[in-house]
Amino acid sequence: MVSPIRSFIEADALFNQNGTSLNLVRGFPGKGIKVWGCRTLDNLPGSPWRYIQTRRLVSYIEAHITRLGRAFIFEPNNAITWMKLKGQTYNWLHQLWLKGGLSGTQEERAFDILLGVNESMSEADLRAGKMIMKIKLALLIPAEFIELNLTFDARTGITGLN
Repeated sequence: MVSPIRSFIEADALFNQNGTSLNLVRGFPGKGIKVWGCRTLDNLPGSPWRYIQTRRLVSYIEAHITRLGRAFIFEPNNAITWMKLKGQTYNWLHQLWLKGGLSGTQEERAFDILLGVNESMSEADLRAGKMIMKIKLALLIPAEFIELNLTFDARTGITGLN
């Protein structure tokens, strides 16, 4: 048998120590032992990264769009390639929005994709062989966006976040 580290009476003192969030491990009758909570250690007011679900969804979106972009790494870095990648990304984000993964009653309040010179990259980025995509996502509140910057580098074949 495992005994608790703190008694129930002392548990109130654990909340908001040093201003951080805690996800307690608790036993629930009939359900077993569960992690109770969903917050990260980022406890800044208004921070989109306060919740584990937000981080997990953004990581999933980054991974999927990075996979989409890898197909275009060795394509010419021009408007046609940007339109193809932007279209595939749009279709995927649109489906995610329809399934309820993004907030907003209209697409433009749920996500936005920027890809092109003077939108997401400069002429210097273009000459350096970089294709940079900026994606704005409304995860918690419509029209309040988390911005992702994905870079696809044709010279090295490496993709990554900025």
